[in-house]
Amino acid sequence: MTVVTAPRRSALGLATLLAATTALCHPAFAQTFQIGYFTGEESSSWNDQLNWFDGVIPNSVTAVASFDRDVSVNQTANLVDNITVNRVDNVAGDNTIGLQTPTAVLTFGGIAPRIDVVTGSTLTLDLNTTVTASPLTKTGAGILALGDRDIFNDSGWTLTGAMLVQDGTLDMGKRSAITGRVTVAQDATLLTNFFEFNDTFARIGSLDGTGTLDIREGSGLEIGSDGTNGTFGGTVKGEGIIRKVGNGKLTLNGASTLTGDFYVDSGILSVGNDTAVGDGNTLYLGEQTFSPTRIALAAAPATPTLDLQDGVDIANTIVIRSATATISQTGGTATLSGNIYEQSEEGSTLVKTGSGEISLTGVANLDWVRSMLIIDAPIEDPILEEETPDPAVRVSRIDVQDGLLSVNTVVGMQEWSVGRVLPPVGTTVTVADGGTLGGAGTIMGDVTVQSGGRLAPGNSVGTLTVDGDVTFAAGSTFAVELDADGTSDLLAVGGAAALNGTVAPTDVDAAADYATPKTYTILTAADGVTGTFTGVTEDAALVEYTLVHGEADVQLIRTVLVAPVDPETPVDPETPVEPGTPGVVPDFGRFAVGDNNLELVLGLNGFGFAADPAVLNNLLPLNAADLNAAYAALGGQIHAEVEGAVGGQSASFAGAMLDQLGGAAPATAQVGQAAAPMMGGLMGAASPWISLQGLRYDVDGDGNASGFDSRSTAIAGGVVARPDAMTTVGFALGYTDAELDLTDIDQSADADGFHIGAFGSSGAGRLETGVAVRGALAYGRLNVETRRTIAFGNLNRTATAEMDADALTMTGEVRYQQVRQTANGTLGLSPFARIDLSRVSVDGFAETGAGGLNLSGQAGRNDRAALTLGVAVDTDMVLGSGRTLQVAADIGVQQALANTYGTAALTLDGSTTGFAVQGVEAARTRLLIGADATYALSDSLDLTLSADGSFADGSRQGALGAALNFSF
Repeated sequence: MTVVTAPRRSALGLATLLAATTALCHPAFAQTFQIGYFTGEESSSWNDQLNWFDGVIPNSVTAVASFDRDVSVNQTANLVDNITVNRVDNVAGDNTIGLQTPTAVLTFGGIAPRIDVVTGSTLTLDLNTTVTASPLTKTGAGILALGDRDIFNDSGWTLTGAMLVQDGTLDMGKRSAITGRVTVAQDATLLTNFFEFNDTFARIGSLDGTGTLDIREGSGLEIGSDGTNGTFGGTVKGEGIIRKVGNGKLTLNGASTLTGDFYVDSGILSVGNDTAVGDGNTLYLGEQTFSPTRIALAAAPATPTLDLQDGVDIANTIVIRSATATISQTGGTATLSGNIYEQSEEGSTLVKTGSGEISLTGVANLDWVRSMLIIDAPIEDPILEEETPDPAVRVSRIDVQDGLLSVNTVVGMQEWSVGRVLPPVGTTVTVADGGTLGGAGTIMGDVTVQSGGRLAPGNSVGTLTVDGDVTFAAGSTFAVELDADGTSDLLAVGGAAALNGTVAPTDVDAAADYATPKTYTILTAADGVTGTFTGVTEDAALVEYTLVHGEADVQLIRTVLVAPVDPETPVDPETPVEPGTPGVVPDFGRFAVGDNNLELVLGLNGFGFAADPAVLNNLLPLNAADLNAAYAALGGQIHAEVEGAVGGQSASFAGAMLDQLGGAAPATAQVGQAAAPMMGGLMGAASPWISLQGLRYDVDGDGNASGFDSRSTAIAGGVVARPDAMTTVGFALGYTDAELDLTDIDQSADADGFHIGAFGSSGAGRLETGVAVRGALAYGRLNVETRRTIAFGNLNRTATAEMDADALTMTGEVRYQQVRQTANGTLGLSPFARIDLSRVSVDGFAETGAGGLNLSGQAGRNDRAALTLGVAVDTDMVLGSGRTLQVAADIGVQQALANTYGTAALTLDGSTTGFAVQGVEAARTRLLIGADATYALSDSLDLTLSADGSFADGSRQGALGAALNFSF
C-alpha cells in the first residue's frame, strides 16, 4: 500500500490536511497507511467506490477512514459487507457509520487501532457488532456515540474487545456493550443516556481509570461481565443506576455524587472512599432479575460481597436481596452507618469476613424469623433492629461462626434504639465452632454456645447480660478475664444456665499483683445452674484454678503454688500460703529443667517482685515449657560462652603463626573452641607473610545449655626468618572478629580485638628425616559486646553489656619426620604429638536496658588444655611450568585434658541472690582433618590455600584460609 498523495478537491479542507499530517506523525504509525476520504452524502454505502475520493475504499489493517466534509454536512457510511480498518478519523461534523446489511461487522485491526473525534464533532457507531483484536483507543475531545439499539433484532451494539477512552466522551447510549475492559483516562468521560425502558443497561466487561462516569437519569451501566478485577479512582455522578456483575472485584477509590442506586449482583465491590458508591442512594447486595428481556453477560453469580477498606464509613442504605451476602474488612477498621434492609422472601444470611473490624452504627430493619447474621471475623457494636413487622422482610437468627460478635448495648428489644442489636424477644444467638460472642451489653433472648464456640463477656473485664437462658455444649469454652483486685468478667443470666465445656481464664494486667489467692464470681443465673463445667483449660505451671459450682452461680478460685518454707514440711493445699508472706515465694523450681534453670531459680527466689511486679505476673500464666524458656532467657548463658569465643580467636591466631613453619600440624588450642588451620606453607629466610581466614563453628545443645553458631574472620601478618639450617623464628600481629548466636535463646555476643605473638621451630626441616619441634605463643586483648532479649508473656526487654577480655595461648609440638623417595617425587610421613594450653580472663560487667532483669557478672577466668595425636603427609609436585606445588594433609585425634565449657557468676539487679550459669558442654574428643596446597607464583611469592575441619558428637567446624608469603 502507498499513501495517497493525489490532489484533493476543494471539499477537503485545511483541517483535514492538518489532521492527517498529525496522525501520520504518531509513533504507532511508523508503517505505511491507506487513507480513504468519504465523499458520500447523508446515507451512502461504504462499499461503493463512488463514495470515496479517488475510489479508495478503506478495508485493511492499515486502512484509515476519514470523515472531513464541511460541518454542515452530516455523512452516513453504511456497511454492506464486513469492513476492516486501523483507524477512523472524524475531522469535521457529526457523522455516522451504520448498517445496510444487518450482519456486517466493522473490525479494527493492525497496530494501535484508534478512533479520533475532534473537538465539537460527534461520530456515531450505529452497528450490531464491532471487533478489535487490540484495545481500541478513543482520542480527541469530541464525542464517540454508540448505537442505542438494532431495529432488526432488538439488541444493542457490541464491541468485542477492550477500549481506552483517552480523551473526550464515550457515549454508551442505552443498550450498547463492550465485552472487555474499559479504561477511562483522567480527562475522559463515559456516559449513559436515558432510555424509556428501565430494564436496559449499557454493559462493560470491567472498569479501570481515573476519569468520570456520568450515569444519567433513566439509564444504567453494568460492570464486570468479563469476571476480571478492576480499579476506578475517578468521579461517579448522575441519577442513573450502576450494577456490578460477574465474579471479579471492582474497587472504587474516588468520590461519587451518584444519586441513583448501586447494585452488587455478584463478585466483590471494594470501596476506599466514604462516598464511593454514591450520595444518599441505596446499595443493593444480591441479584434480582428485573425482567425476561434483560441481557446479562455475567457468568454464574458469586456471592455478592461489599469489601470495606481501612477507615471507610459507608452511610448508604443497604438492601440484601440474595439468600447470602458478605461484608468484609481485611486490615483495619471500617463503619457501616447506614440502615440495613433485606428483600429475600426466603430470608437472608449476612456474612462478615476478614480480620479487620466493622462497626455497624445504623439501623437494620429486619424480621428476625427466618434469616440470620453470620459473624466469621471481628465485628464491633452491631445495630440490627426491626422497625415494623413485615412478613416479606425476614431475618432469622444470629450465628457467630469464625469471628467475634461484640454486644455492647441491648440485643432483643423491639424498639427503635440507635446503637443496639435488636432482634425480637426470644431470638437465639448461636455461637458456632470457631465463633466468639463477647461484649458488655444485654441480649434479650437465649444464647447457645456450641462445641468449638466461645463466649467471652466484656471488652476487657466486664459483664454480659443474657435475659433468657444460656446453654454451654460439650466442647464449648467460657473465657473470662481476671483482674488482680478480685473483679472478673461475669455472665449474668436472667434465666437458667446449663453448663458443660471448659473455663479459660486470662490475667489482664501484667503490672498488678496476682500473687495472692483470689476468688472470682464468673457466672450467675437467676433460675439456677444445672450441670458443671468440666474443668479449666489454663495450663499455667505455677497457678492452680478451682471451680466451685453453686445453685445459682459459679466461682473460680485462683491460687499461686508456693515453695514450702521448710522442705521437710509441705504446705497444706487447703490453706495456701500467700507468696507475699516473708520467706515464701512461688515454687519456681517445681518445673525447672536443667542445671542452668535450677540456678536461675535461686536468683528468682531472692527477687524483689514488689518493685517490678510485671516480672512475676508474666511468669505466673506460663505453662511448664514456656516457663523453662523464660528461665533460659533470664539466665544469661551468653556470658558463659564469652570465654570460649575469645579463646577460639586466640587459637586461630596461633594457628596462623604455626602455618608459617611448614608441615602439617593441627593448631587448635582446646576442645570446645574453634580450631585454627592445621596446615603450613613454604618457609624462607626473612619472608614477610599475610593470611586471611574465615571460620564457622556449630555446636548442638546439651540438654542444659543452648547450642550456638559462631562465625569469625581473621587477618594476620608478620615476618618469618631462618637464622640457620635447623632453626626458624618469627613474630606476628593480627586482628579477629567473631559473632556468636545461641540457637535456642535470643542472645548473642560480638568479640573483636588485636593479637601479638611469636613462633619458632628447631630440628629437621620440611621433607627432611628426623625430629622437629615447634611452638607458638599468642596474646590477645579483645572487646566483647553482648545482647539478651528477655521475652515471655507480655514482657519484652533487651539487656546489653560491654566488657574486655584477655587470652593467652601456648602451643608446642614434636614430630618424627620420615622421608621416602617415590616415582612421583619426595613423600614425607610424620607422626606428631601436640599440647595446647590457654587461659582466658574476662572482666566484670553490668548490663543495662532491662531494669531489674539486668545481670551483673564477676570477673572470671577459664583454663583449658588439650592433647592431639596424629599423622601428617607432605609431598612436592613439579608442574609443567616448572613451578612447584606443595601438597599436605593430616589427620589427628584431640582429647580435652580440662573442662570443655565456660562459666559465669551472675546476679539479677532486682535480686539479692547470685547464681552460676555454664555454657554448652562440647565433646571431649574430636577428629581433626585438614589439607592445603602451596603454589610458587614466582621466585619470591607463594600462595597457600587451606581447608580444615573438626568433627565431634554434637559439633561441626569448618575453616577456609589463604596466605601469601614473600621472600627476598
